[in-house]
Amino acid sequence: MMKVLVRVVVGLNGAVFLGLGLGFLLAPDLLAPAFHLQPVGAAGLNTVRGDFGALFLGMAAVGLHAAVKADGRFLPLAVAGLCLVLLGRTIGLVFDGSTTSGLTAMAVELTIVVSFVVGHRLLRPA
Repeated sequence: MMKVLVRVVVGLNGAVFLGLGLGFLLAPDLLAPAFHLQPVGAAGLNTVRGDFGALFLGMAAVGLHAAVKADGRFLPLAVAGLCLVLLGRTIGLVFDGSTTSGLTAMAVELTIVVSFVVGHRLLRPA
């Protein structure tokens, strides 16, 4: 039962990442403001589309693979990526100060890290 719950949670995280990745890939001008980004011109949109789209689609691929295949061996890749995101946010807290949205994002990312670590431990291929 616990494995099923972990697969569902990991899969939901993967689905959210998929939605964000597709959103940044297909409509970066609409999604960027929700992330407090203001891309400048075509080059800015291209950067947001490529960088954010790639990050979120990569996380989606790892999370959805783990959930669908009950195989958490690739989840440490997503954990490493999210830990680097958290490192960047921590540096931002030190140098730029804290914001409610930044702290909320960190809490969400940390929760996903925990779910992916649990998924890595519990989801083993048969």
